[in-house]
Amino acid sequence: RNGNNNIGVIDVATGKDLGELKGHTANLHDAGYSRDGRYLVTSGFDSTNKIWDLTTLKEVASINAHAGFS
Repeated sequence: RNGNNNIGVIDVATGKDLGELKGHTANLHDAGYSRDGRYLVTSGFDSTNKIWDLTTLKEVASINAHAGFS
């Protein structure tokens, strides 16, 4: 979003902007949802993988990857 490495969260049913997920320090290269839609997992070029709770918009885990393996 706006080149700031944050992830915008939008309610697709209403189009309402729900907020941002802040924590990556570089662009993302991959993302995926949990089956129930509650969690989002992101991988960034900052060599971190993060798990986000989409009901609270909070980071619940961050895993540092080895350089070149994120």
